[in-house]
Amino acid sequence: MSAVMEAAPTAAQTQSHNPWPAVFALARFEARRLLTTIPVLLGFLVYAAWIVWRALDYADGYPALQDADRATQGGPLFVGLAILLAGNQAVLRSRRRDTERHFTVLVMTTAHRTAAHLLSVVPAALLTAGGVAVQFGWQALRPGALGHGSPGELLVGPLTVLAFGAAGVLLARLVRTAFTAPLVVVFVLFLFLLSTGAGIDEGWTRWLTPVIGVASSNTLPSDLIGRPAAWHALYLAALGLTVALLAVLVGGGLRARSVQAGFAGALALTVLGAVAQGQGVAPDVTAARERASLHPEQVQTCVERDGSRYCAFPEWRGRTADWARTVA
Repeated sequence: MSAVMEAAPTAAQTQSHNPWPAVFALARFEARRLLTTIPVLLGFLVYAAWIVWRALDYADGYPALQDADRATQGGPLFVGLAILLAGNQAVLRSRRRDTERHFTVLVMTTAHRTAAHLLSVVPAALLTAGGVAVQFGWQALRPGALGHGSPGELLVGPLTVLAFGAAGVLLARLVRTAFTAPLVVVFVLFLFLLSTGAGIDEGWTRWLTPVIGVASSNTLPSDLIGRPAAWHALYLAALGLTVALLAVLVGGGLRARSVQAGFAGALALTVLGAVAQGQGVAPDVTAARERASLHPEQVQTCVERDGSRYCAFPEWRGRTADWARTVA
């Protein structure tokens, strides 16, 4: 009897080295965990209460939508600060629980895990966008609503949440201590209260903050507002992307040329948006304001009702019947 000994064929290497499915899986896990943390739940609870409070008898039931869009920007700050805190703690969890060494057996590098934490912030921003839509839509559907809102103003809330979430991840990669993020939250709240108490700064530097109020409570026609809402939205989006890519670079992606190029492009867009939004009111808007103030008869339309003459800007013509009923 003879036996033939043959070497077993070498098994083909079939394991995929593509880390992105694992990145997205980790991002989904971290997003679910992020949304159920106590700071984020409290943040959304305060935000929901803020929406209800602002919706109750806002503008006496006659909202101007060019003001209602800006009224959606303050509440998301609560969510943004909560996401900053919770996202920072999520990144530091592996170090705090001494499980960092276990990640070395995965296909994900530290940079990929940083990207997953950054992606986990997106659902919170989408929920915030839903809150903005509900708040603005409620005012837009009122019978006494007039004017129109700006998409740039409505994007401020969700973009603020994204930027704050990216800042929390970056802080965790720069300073690996748990008390840094709470100190930053307290500092941001202090600055917010300080700016509110000091009044509205009319300089260009005020546009570097996420939310910018107005110095006057008077409602202007939509075409006379002159706020660089689109440029400010671009600035916030580019700033959030810059912070996110910087977190990836600090988190181990320094050698990735695509990340370096993306960071340079995002930084350039941030500078562009910051410069463009700080140019002040456009000359044509200034001229239109002067014409509306000095010669209102050139831009207002008048309607005769029951012996009374009602003159108003075109956006206010729908309220002529209400004024007539009040006078009668």
